[in-house]
Amino acid sequence: MKRLIPIILLFAGLALSQEPTESGPFGTVGVRMDSLSRISSTDGTLRQMQVWTFYPAQAGTGFPYPELYASINALPISGDTLRPLVIFSHGGCGHPLQSLYLYTHLVSWGFIVICTQHPGSVWGNPDCLTADVLTDTWHNRPEDVVYTFDSLYALSEAQPTRYGRIDTSRILMGGHSFGARTTYAISARYDFTHAALAFSGSYGEVSGADMNCMDDINAVDVPIMIMGGTLDYGLGSEEYETVWDSLSCPKYGIMLNHGGHLAYGDSCNSELDPLCDMGILLDQSISHEVILHYSMAFIFKYIMDDNRWEGYLTEDYDTLAEIRYDMCDMVTESQALPDETGLSVHPNPFNSSLNVHLPEGSTTLSIFDSQGRQRLTRNIKGQSQIVIDANDLQSGVYVIEVGDGRGKKTSVDAILVR
Repeated sequence: MKRLIPIILLFAGLALSQEPTESGPFGTVGVRMDSLSRISSTDGTLRQMQVWTFYPAQAGTGFPYPELYASINALPISGDTLRPLVIFSHGGCGHPLQSLYLYTHLVSWGFIVICTQHPGSVWGNPDCLTADVLTDTWHNRPEDVVYTFDSLYALSEAQPTRYGRIDTSRILMGGHSFGARTTYAISARYDFTHAALAFSGSYGEVSGADMNCMDDINAVDVPIMIMGGTLDYGLGSEEYETVWDSLSCPKYGIMLNHGGHLAYGDSCNSELDPLCDMGILLDQSISHEVILHYSMAFIFKYIMDDNRWEGYLTEDYDTLAEIRYDMCDMVTESQALPDETGLSVHPNPFNSSLNVHLPEGSTTLSIFDSQGRQRLTRNIKGQSQIVIDANDLQSGVYVIEVGDGRGKKTSVDAILVR
């Protein structure tokens, strides 16, 4: 419990009403590049990696690099304490710097972000999507991540003035496409991460390459959020359903309406996705807004033990994205089917409003709090469904009770989360 105190202090005094898409209190981003090398897990050759680390920095230090929205070799904030960590794995034919909007946003909220590199799987290599390279990369990627983390953690402890110190009790593993598969593998095979964020991560073979990761997906044992898109060739609707069904809870799934495979990067490259030039994909900046909205709510809940945005994890994002969730110990929207009485509620948990599907012949509805106090009563005769506005209620468990006017009453619990 003592290790929570420094992290909590980092965020003390912030307005809890601030949105997850808004920048946090740390206005200067520092970045360093470290060259690492390790022996390949497959053929014994040397894998040379350029790893980029972003971190909260002191204003006026380092060398401004506008293209990275950061200052190179800037000093971390003076007197800095342990900071939560996000490790990000890039996609096939990708690059460690592919998602600067995400990295810099995380830094503004006090995170260190390590962007590992996977040799052979980098943009500019003409063979990066061939079967041989994909297979070799797949069998090396998890060890790339582990070696990168071990090396940079040791370096941060030995030289805290490089990018600050890492809190090993608060680590999220994330990645895009091939990096999402890497995220599944790290989350299943190792125990140094505490939550996972997988963007457009499928599971089957690609171009004949041996890179099926369904065993890893089945073995993920940390809270995870996956994201796909209706126009995403990596994690479309069918693959999304398979991955979702294979994951254990707690789990969250986001489907971006008209979201493409490259929605998670800074730009959309038509050489990797021809849809980029067709004008049918969700705008890149809007995609980023939705991605940050859900990602930050998830990261704060499961890495920071901070539920300020928890309500967003049970609500669709207008018409732009649909969310599903299974939190293990709570009834989820997908489970909120009418029982034999015909009474059901959704979403559950809920944040601002609750849909109630009523049994035939219902005449009255009442809401009771956990102390048994009646908080609302309503005449519902002739109605089959109503929406309850919960703006005047506090977080907690509520009993929704309906009666038929002849003494028969039916009830269901609903959880309000602010």
